[in-house]
Amino acid sequence: MTMQPDDAVAEATALVQMHQPGEALDILEDALPLAQDHEQLLNLRAWLLFELQRPEQAVIAIRDILERWPESVSARLLFAQHLLDRNQPAEALVSIDTALAVDEGAVGAYRLRSTAQAQLGLWAEAHESAVEGVRLDPENADALVQLAGLKLTGGNLTDAEQLALHALRVDPENSGAHRLLDAIANPPRPRLFGRRRRRPDSGTGG
Repeated sequence: MTMQPDDAVAEATALVQMHQPGEALDILEDALPLAQDHEQLLNLRAWLLFELQRPEQAVIAIRDILERWPESVSARLLFAQHLLDRNQPAEALVSIDTALAVDEGAVGAYRLRSTAQAQLGLWAEAHESAVEGVRLDPENADALVQLAGLKLTGGNLTDAEQLALHALRVDPENSGAHRLLDAIANPPRPRLFGRRRRRPDSGTGG
């Protein structure tokens, strides 16, 4: 029996939390005939298509959403993440700024904008965007990790560690926070550029 869209979203969300994206997508696909006007279901479906490494289908799904709901913040941010994954930060910023024009309090938009700006080498702007995301939601683990990463890049290990630890208090399984703390605890060894002992020649040479 086909689920109603709201029930399908709830069931799929629970499956995602149990790390079963394939099963979650199956639930949404079954409900799709009844969900052509259900923006939340369609956005979740598009996200799952990306998660399952089906970007072509995901992009088609996002474009369909934006044709129906041009101001869909979720769809625009999902498309921006796709562009960032393809190393197209300038194009991603267009989608992000469009989303922020609709909802200036979208914390995820500031995190993505910070990432795009960092990819473009706009470090001051990236830091400002990350700070704004944390200001809007101080308990958002992903926003905290974004700012912590920029602090680490800038050499501020103390702030980076504190932010990463805060993120873990909010979300103990946050993989980004764990990676940051590992990087802080195990910094790369500096390369030595001094004179190296030359290997003796094997020939008899003149």
